[in-house]
Amino acid sequence: MPPVFGLLAVLLAAAVGGCESDVLETPVELRGRLVSPNGPEGAAVLELIGPGLGNARAASGHLFTRQNGDTLRLVAVLEEAGTVEFVVEWFRKKSRPEVRVLEVAGGDNAIRGSLSGYRVEFTP
Repeated sequence: MPPVFGLLAVLLAAAVGGCESDVLETPVELRGRLVSPNGPEGAAVLELIGPGLGNARAASGHLFTRQNGDTLRLVAVLEEAGTVEFVVEWFRKKSRPEVRVLEVAGGDNAIRGSLSGYRVEFTP
């Protein structure tokens, strides 16, 4: 083999060997918390998007889910106004799911007129 091809083979092997997979065999549990500019909430509809989503469960209240491919829709309902929280399995190391806040209801069960300022924070 010519020296140039040998050098290329070594560089290619080093590059491939240095690539670490982002996929986990055992998921981590991410705790999601809806951050609200309006204080305690009663319910929320959220959409999580990402190729590493697993099962989700309520951290408080009740959680209803529906998964379609890489999208997981969550409907969280609290018995009393408070912080909307959930736990989701995540099979990725280097990223977090994208989140869309679709709808929020206050503690009085009235739908919020604006979703400005709402976001979801994740902690491992």
